Amino acid sequence: MASTSTKCADVSVLTPDYMALLQSLCAMSKPSVNDVTAIFNEFRRSLDTKKPKSSSRPSKSLSASSRASKQCSGKSVSNGVDVDGCESADNNLGFERSCTWEPGEKRCWIVSDFDLWNRILARNNVKIREYQWGEISLESYQWPAGKPDVLDMLRASLLIHLLLRQHRCVAYIYFDITTYMEKLVVWHALKTGAVGVYRLECKLWLLDVPGSMIETERSDFCEALATMKNLTWLLLTNILFNYDVASKIGGYVEEATALTILQFDQVVADDTNAGVFLDHLARNRSVKKLCVNEHLVVARQGQALADAVRNHVTLQEIEVYGNMEFSPSALLAAAVQSQSLRSLTVHECHVQAEDIEAMASALKRREPPPAFEPPPPNEPVLQC
Repeated sequence: MASTSTKCADVSVLTPDYMALLQSLCAMSKPSVNDVTAIFNEFRRSLDTKKPKSSSRPSKSLSASSRASKQCSGKSVSNGVDVDGCESADNNLGFERSCTWEPGEKRCWIVSDFDLWNRILARNNVKIREYQWGEISLESYQWPAGKPDVLDMLRASLLIHLLLRQHRCVAYIYFDITTYMEKLVVWHALKTGAVGVYRLECKLWLLDVPGSMIETERSDFCEALATMKNLTWLLLTNILFNYDVASKIGGYVEEATALTILQFDQVVADDTNAGVFLDHLARNRSVKKLCVNEHLVVARQGQALADAVRNHVTLQEIEVYGNMEFSPSALLAAAVQSQSLRSLTVHECHVQAEDIEAMASALKRREPPPAFEPPPPNEPVLQC
């Protein structure tokens, strides 16, 4: 007789506790636990290609989907479970099964199911695709016409959470915050899953409304980002750096050891908060390429970024965007003092001639002193 541990090797992750967790994170649609359970039962019918499809139609509303899910000893909401909460011998796990990707050798099983998953995700303007061989990207985009249905939004959000929880083959994520989705569900997925993600691009919020859901979502995003230790490439767009955000993202960057490319676009920050972030950046020991926009460039008359460039030990390439009323004198001076910098690109700044001359002088190769040539051995050495 098979041991319990062997028998339960492939226990479904779709437990009542998981359903309750997801329900607690859905701040916009506010479904019941039964609603969430019913949606996962829909997923089983539409995504599990190994099983015959049920003729049952998907739920038409959250209230209509509030029905008790099939449970077995309180262990699982999956179909085909026995009294121990384990999959029956003739019923392998379906769409919720773990990643099977082997880097450079084997694609994950989900690659062959992209069409099935994207039928659900695309209704909410989200898609998965093969980013590089065997590596998957998860990408969202703005809705071209009408706003997606609330239930479609909820389905996509729940499926994203499961995807990031189960699949280390997801390597690249692009989120546009204007995409209609349960943000807390997605940020929780980043925080507790997404172990294979090394490239993250997010278009976030410029609004700052104290006590609002935006503030909660922004704080949760920063906390999720802080857990992503394997990122090598981070691009944040359209984000307000208040003190909380500047401190949390700055602290993450300071401690990061894998991060090599760091890019910011349309960051809004006052001098104080921009300086807070750049002080953290100066203590980072991994970033090689940095791209920043106006508010980070002009902070403290440009001295905050200049200090970060001067003190950074691995930075090799920097690209900055300023404004035509700002002169990057401090940055240009710091660039020639950096021990690691190899490339500096400046856009939309008022560069003064004297700063260029100073850079050219500092970068000019000095002629080596003439080598001393001792006199021939038969000639007397002149002494003074």
